[in-house]
Parts: sequence; structure tokens; C-alpha cells
Amino acid sequence: MNKKMWIGVGVAAVIIIAAVWFFFFRGNSPVVATVNGTNITAYDIEPWIGEAKLDLEREWREMFPGESIDYEREFRDGLTFEEVVRQEAVRIVAINKLFATEARRLNIRLGRDDFDRTNDQIAGFRGQMNTPENPRAFNEWLTEMGFRNERHLANALDEMQLAQRVAQAIIESPEESAAFLNYVDVLGAKHILIGFDQHPNEDEAREIATALWERALAGENFDMLVAEYGQDPGMQANPQGYTFGPNQMVPEFEQGTRDLEIGGISEPIQSSFGFHIIQRIEPDPAQANVNPLAVRSGFETRLEEANLVFLPALNNVRVASEEADDDDFIFDIGDGDFDFGDFEFDEDGNMVIEIGGDD
Repeated sequence: MNKKMWIGVGVAAVIIIAAVWFFFFRGNSPVVATVNGTNITAYDIEPWIGEAKLDLEREWREMFPGESIDYEREFRDGLTFEEVVRQEAVRIVAINKLFATEARRLNIRLGRDDFDRTNDQIAGFRGQMNTPENPRAFNEWLTEMGFRNERHLANALDEMQLAQRVAQAIIESPEESAAFLNYVDVLGAKHILIGFDQHPNEDEAREIATALWERALAGENFDMLVAEYGQDPGMQANPQGYTFGPNQMVPEFEQGTRDLEIGGISEPIQSSFGFHIIQRIEPDPAQANVNPLAVRSGFETRLEEANLVFLPALNNVRVASEEADDDDFIFDIGDGDFDFGDFEFDEDGNMVIEIGGDD
């Protein structure tokens, strides 16, 4: 057999092995949901069961302090905790599918450098986890977190890189950004901040804020009160107020604004910065900007408008019964409180991915 024939046999063998791998590890995976007619399989959602469970366990502890998680207890909208975990994992994947659709529209594809970056990340994970005492720690972690093998993990990391590329393309294009704002819930607000940096005594800060709130309700000019008493340098630089999208402000400020009608004034609302007296205003489209978190929020809005269908096979996807450990989980993106689509970028524009556990 000559050299060309050997090469031909080798290529054919690789193709056959790849086809067998795809069939048994992906192509043979049951369809558990569809989004706009695109299949979502058990293979797709398995890596995100842990992510969804971790976020929902935090929610459980807020709802039922001190109670152990009961997977069969009704948790939300008539569904058990276990059922909600599965559906939230599907939603994570469905948003990734929407990112992939957008990538095709924008002609964005991952290249060799992206795949090499994924492989380097996996090698870093393996080196971080494996020790002489436990040289299989990385493989054990893969199994624990729902990955079937390294390729399964690589697929998830590639999805993250593709989502990052799409987000950056939208942010960098004025036309795409302007169009995307239609999917983002933009708010406008002014506020009087009584900050803990100047008033570290919480009771004192609350008393000052309450007095100013009462003056604002009595009809005093809100802008004058902001100018005279407000302790937010941003308001001094932007006296017309803030225009912002989801997750661009501390949660208390965003929710406090959202709870008001236009022109309404909130009671003093406490955040890590101090006490805010918020006046909701009309947002200024000229100030609106699209950042990675706003892009994610926009895709969540698109998902609400999409045709997402859960199928019976979803009930067969395993949800581990042990409570997740914050230090165990994987894709801690952004502030760590959001799904894996939250983005944080380093100085070079690369998405930051942190692995839980000791350094």
C-alpha cells in the first residue's frame, strides 16, 4: 500500500471516529426542548444544570432561610425545584442558540485562535485541579459538573467565546447598538445620595435621607436638593440624570427606579453606597449605551419573544441532589450572580473566566 493510500485510510478512519463520537455523545442525545424550531438536546443542557442549580439554591435560601432544599417541593409557578432547574438550564442554552443565530447574521465565526484559546483554558483548568495526590481531579470535576468529556467542556467554552464576539460586534457598531436598544429596558433617574463614606453611621444617614425625602414630597425642587445635598459625583457631572440599562446600576437602585412611575419619588432606598432618594425620569436615548450586560439582557428579551417549547424528555435529565458549593462552580462571569452569559472583560477585551476553588 503506497503513502497516498495510507493517508486516505487515515483520513477515512478519522472521519468514521468523529461520526461515531457525534452519534453516541451528541447526535443520539434526546431532544428536550426547541427554540424557534431549533433542537436543544440533553447533551446541550447538561453543562448548565449546575449553573442553574447554583443560582436557584441562592434564591431558595432567600425564600426559605435555614431550610434544606426539597427538590420535590413546589418552588415557582407550580413547578418543583428540580423542574425549575431543568427549565432554567434550557433557557441558558436557548439564549446561546440565539447568540449563534445572530453570529450567522453578522458572519461571525470562531477561528483557529479561538479554538486554541479554548484548549489553553482547558489545559489551565487541568493543571489547576490535578495534584500528585489526585491526578484525576479534573476528570472527576468534569463528571461532577455534568460534562461527559473534555470535548463537552470545550463546546461550552466555544459557545461563550462566540457570545462574546457577538456582543463586541453589537457594541462596536453604532447601527447594531441603536437597533439593539429596542430590546433593552432603558430607565432614567436622578437621585439624592447620602453616602456611607461621609455618613458611616447608618442611623444618621437614614435620618438625613428621610428628612430630604419628606422635603421632596412636600414640593421642594428636586434638582435643587440634589445640587445642595447629593453626594454622588456622577450626578454633579450629569445633572440631567442617568440613563441606564439592566445591571448597569446596583440592584437596589435599578429596582427602586423600576418601581416608580415617571416623576415619582422613592422613599430612601439603602444600597452598599448609602441611602438613595430616587426620582424616575424619562430616559434620554442619546445617553443610552449598550454594554455586555445590556446585550445579555437584550437576548433575554428576545427569548421571551421566541417560541420556546419544553418537551417531555426534559424530565429525564438528571439533577444532582447535593447542594452546589459556590467554590465548586465553573463559569463565574461578571459579578458571579448571573447566568453564564454575564460578561467581564480584561484590558485586552478578552472575556474573564474564573474557576472556583483555591488558587
